[in-house]
Amino acid sequence: MIRRLLAGDLRRGLGASLVLLGLFFATTLLAAGGAGTAARLLGAVDGFFAAAHAPDVVQMTSGDVDTARIAEFAESRPEVADWMVSRAVVATGEKLWFGDATAPDSASVVDHYFVTQSPDFDLLLDLDNAAVRVEPGQIGVPVSDMLRHGLRIGDPVRVHTWAGELSLLVSSFVRDAQMNPALVSSKRFVVAPEDLRRLEGLIPSAEHLIEFRLQPEASTTEFMDAYRAAGLPQSGPAVDAALLRTMAFLGEGLVAVVLLLVSLLLLVIGIICLRFAVASAVHAASRELGVLRAIGAPPGFISRAFAAKYLLLAGAGAVLGCSAALLLVPVLTEQALLYTGPPAGPGATLLTVSLASAAMFGIVAVSCLISVRAAGRVPPSEALRHGAMGRSAGRWRRWSLARSRVPVTWYLGVRELQLRPRAYLVPLGVFTVAAFLLVVPVNFLTTVSSPGFVQYLGVGASQARLDAPLGSGDPGLPERVIARVGADPRIASAALLTTSRCAIRPASGEAETSLVTTGRHDLFPVSYLEGRAPSARGEVALSVLNAAEFEAAVGDTLRVQEGAGWRDAAVVGVYQDVTSGGRTAKTAGTLSCGDAIWVTIPFDAAGTREDPAVLDGIISDYADAFAGLRGYSMREYVSQTLGPSIGSLDVAVRASLAVSTVVVALIAAMFTGILLARDAAANAALRALGAPVRLVRRQYLVRLIALLLAGVALGTLLAASLGEALVSGLMSVLGAPSIALRPDPLIAYLALPALLVAAVSVATLIVARFATAARPRPTEF
Repeated sequence: MIRRLLAGDLRRGLGASLVLLGLFFATTLLAAGGAGTAARLLGAVDGFFAAAHAPDVVQMTSGDVDTARIAEFAESRPEVADWMVSRAVVATGEKLWFGDATAPDSASVVDHYFVTQSPDFDLLLDLDNAAVRVEPGQIGVPVSDMLRHGLRIGDPVRVHTWAGELSLLVSSFVRDAQMNPALVSSKRFVVAPEDLRRLEGLIPSAEHLIEFRLQPEASTTEFMDAYRAAGLPQSGPAVDAALLRTMAFLGEGLVAVVLLLVSLLLLVIGIICLRFAVASAVHAASRELGVLRAIGAPPGFISRAFAAKYLLLAGAGAVLGCSAALLLVPVLTEQALLYTGPPAGPGATLLTVSLASAAMFGIVAVSCLISVRAAGRVPPSEALRHGAMGRSAGRWRRWSLARSRVPVTWYLGVRELQLRPRAYLVPLGVFTVAAFLLVVPVNFLTTVSSPGFVQYLGVGASQARLDAPLGSGDPGLPERVIARVGADPRIASAALLTTSRCAIRPASGEAETSLVTTGRHDLFPVSYLEGRAPSARGEVALSVLNAAEFEAAVGDTLRVQEGAGWRDAAVVGVYQDVTSGGRTAKTAGTLSCGDAIWVTIPFDAAGTREDPAVLDGIISDYADAFAGLRGYSMREYVSQTLGPSIGSLDVAVRASLAVSTVVVALIAAMFTGILLARDAAANAALRALGAPVRLVRRQYLVRLIALLLAGVALGTLLAASLGEALVSGLMSVLGAPSIALRPDPLIAYLALPALLVAAVSVATLIVARFATAARPRPTEF
């Protein structure tokens, strides 16, 4: 009996059934695809870190290193399993020529570290995740440079300085557990020991990596505190394994996060549509339900008959979505796996995709069982009366066609919305969620792609910047550069910013070392969550994570290292920063607490509009005038620093856009079909009275477009408030808890609504055309 009822119901409501099947399929596809992508990436990162024997703590430092003191410290610490000091020759892009390039890589924003292969741990791996081995005259090039310059095995890489030139041939491409992520501003090249010695004669700049492997139960935080307390070298950034893993997952992990969020919103849409479809089916079959109840059919039998259809659709959607997700995950992770290699096996991905699909089916099934209970509770007398759907708003009945100046099509469409507003709350809610689903990912992509996003990277929002080299033997170079900048009429404003590693002591607790940038910060401020930029000598601003670490807020007082002593500094601001582990600080004026790690000169060109040609000219002139000085526009900085992450996010946003558009079209088709079935008698009467078929069709288009425009407006408002809170929550773990979305008005407020209107119009007219193609029969009215 249930099988016959199910077959008949599927035939009668084929359109609505296909729409629900499509929704369940899309929801499962994105949820399982997002979960599978996350599982595959995490598995790949774990396998990669295990193969590389990644270090637990890395301290970068410039200058000479007393390895005897390091050895003494390591031997005194029982948690140290192994340690080493690795020497790196550091070259900037203007010294490097890749492949057949006719110019150096002057636009590069990263430092290039030439190193030899590590002997025991922190191994640099090739594309087979085996330790890189190079012979004299060969070089292992990072995967990021392989992609950026289109390099192949056998291509040359030339290092050219005033002291000479060294040409090496690419023998392998390098995966680096420390420096793979685009957000890391350094990349390691592997050379033979003989070639490293030759490079030391060409490039005087060198740094050291002091690395430790700890016992499994050891605390990296306690160990790093002990290292600092011992007074060992710490003039550069320090990172731990947790930060390395987070950075390795972050870029490509955005795809998984976006897909999961989109799938959750689609799940909401699917459940809303499911409840609406069940209510409409109960309403349409109310006479049959009344007969069944009158002849003694138990409520449970009727509920099971309704539930069978929707559980079948949910199960089919889950199976199809799971199968498609298994095909989608390798496509989404293809780029990411170039940097890590594949995971150990497909088992974890298969299990995660299956569990996510089962979870989606379970949620839909529970919602279905709750929704169909109403079918079994319909009283026979009420069902046989076949009541109307939704309440009429009586006050609108006075609006007659005779007194209306709008076209008849508009009148019929809008008047129906006014007469039965409650019946259209469901499509309005669905269109609102769908618009939110479209607008938020697109706005996030445009925000991340904009040059202003550097404010969340702890970098001021300037048009361009110049970086003075370290270890150049010319300590007065930054001052000479800023003096020339100040006299340059092409430059409107500039600042000299110096970053050092200094100790900061909170009101209660031990001192902690942090990267502290000194200089004038009010010209190019970063994104402040509270307060303002420091402007006087006794003021300091903290990054969000540092403020939490020191338990400090605006108005509190800290002690900052000053030479051999300390000075008091009032906290005047808390800013957002996702670089250097999110733990930085800023002070005004000068601060003598150690050697400078880097010196930057951000600047804006004169004029009201940013001109890339003018910026490139200024940067080129200063690079020619000062040896070793490098510069780049902030657009180029964002492109190189966030380029891979933006590319991955773009893939996810395109997938979200396509799925959301199709879902909106399917929903419009389903609602149109349901409305046409409900209004069959009224439409037949209109046709019999001579109303043209286009009038009948277009009134539904007016209704759906009116609902869509209202939903787009509400969805856009939600995106500006709830969307920002959602994005900020995701970024808070990195130190940027307050992201202000910067939509592109043409895309967000014109292109996306136009796309939705087009999708709804096509779907509505197609369904209405098929439903009204035949002439009405007398029995229809």
